[in-house]
Amino acid sequence: MKRLASIHVSEISEEEKTRFWQKVEKRSDSECWEWKAHRTPEGYGRFKFRGRLIGANRFTLWLSGIDTENLVACHHCDNPPCCNPAHLYAGTYADNSKDCFVRNRREKFYPRQYPSHVPKECLEAAIKAKRKLTPEQVLEIRKSNETDRVLGLRYGVAKGTIFNIKSHRTWKTLT
Repeated sequence: MKRLASIHVSEISEEEKTRFWQKVEKRSDSECWEWKAHRTPEGYGRFKFRGRLIGANRFTLWLSGIDTENLVACHHCDNPPCCNPAHLYAGTYADNSKDCFVRNRREKFYPRQYPSHVPKECLEAAIKAKRKLTPEQVLEIRKSNETDRVLGLRYGVAKGTIFNIKSHRTWKTLT
């Protein structure tokens, strides 16, 4: 079976194209075209193509004749279910990660989940934006003899966060 990292538009039958576009609510060229069928929890459309689930955004790029080998489908519009070809482009994982930070698309930030190719300034900005504790609170936590659970409840963070602060795994530069 051929790998589906990228397929040329000429390899997609008219029936497959019709079945795909039936699942898209087309509007004007400037508006988002919403995917109406199955979506991931994050809102991205999924299309069953030749027995496999393919990202609707990727399939849209294929239909536009864009090669997505080693690339991901990125949005200019920041709307995950959008399938308007004018709103999509093929980008690298680094492009996609950078867009994620620049456009503040993540509700939670976990640095270990992001690849090392993410620009350092993006990581630092995201960490500062998501920081819940002030330096003063961190110093109070380090001086406290209370349990991690009690401190976590008081400051509105997980007990693991308290543990990491007390053991200097985080906030390393603060003494």
